[in-house]
Amino acid sequence: MIRAALVQPGHVVHLKPRRQLLAQPIGTIYGEISSGEPIESLAVAFSRRNEPLPTFIETEERTIQGQLIPWRSPEREWLGMIAVFSDVTRQVRADKARNDFISALSRTARAPLTLIKGYAELILNGALGDYSADQLQVLRVMHSSAERVMHILDN
Repeated sequence: MIRAALVQPGHVVHLKPRRQLLAQPIGTIYGEISSGEPIESLAVAFSRRNEPLPTFIETEERTIQGQLIPWRSPEREWLGMIAVFSDVTRQVRADKARNDFISALSRTARAPLTLIKGYAELILNGALGDYSADQLQVLRVMHSSAERVMHILDN
């Protein structure tokens, strides 16, 4: 069954069957926006738009992405708006889990890379004795590799 989001004051998200929301006034769907301005006033301002307006509502339980699309006659007369909603909760949670994993990996890898890079710099600067040309070349490769990985982690 296709379901749609019903957003009421305070951003409480209720799922209702699509057929219950079709042809309903936008105030029934959105209630009051957090600015406190009645949705009807915002709808009047929206009636002057020609481009769709993206919306995004996030609660602890759900994330709803929507789009309000102006509906006009072929003569460009305002007929109303079309509201399209998608439950993107699963995608948002997956993105958060991925970002959390990358952050944890970045924090975990940064400390040993900093040590490798620091010791390589000490040796390359001659602070820990003399090394052969081949040993210094290996250290340059280690140093530049550590720098590249740290640059990737920073991004």
